Amino acid sequence: MAQSSSTELAAAHAPDEHDAAYDEMAARRVSAACVLGLYRPSAGRIVLAFLLIALAAAPFLLREIIDVALPQDDLRLLTALAASLIGLAAAGAAIGVPRAVVGSGTHEALLARAHAYARLVRKPA
Repeated sequence: MAQSSSTELAAAHAPDEHDAAYDEMAARRVSAACVLGLYRPSAGRIVLAFLLIALAAAPFLLREIIDVALPQDDLRLLTALAASLIGLAAAGAAIGVPRAVVGSGTHEALLARAHAYARLVRKPA
């Protein structure tokens, strides 16, 4: 009985034309543009994620300056790391300005609604 079940199992998993088509498709080379096209709908989120990761790298850059560039007197590395820190600060400021504008606009809209609601509540019937 054990042999017949193993024969049935082998027959059930025998390669067919579908497997051959899949193997052919998998063997074809896929272009980078095709792969990137899959991520196009999420491009904004991906860029934001990378930007937030880069902004979080500032302490590591500072550690690298203190632990590596300064003790080794490596002016090229020190310059590159300092420029990276300045770039991160600029990127943080560039993100901070739109965030503040959106935040203040939202705050003003909420205040306007609260004042309108207060006027409606106080209005005599």
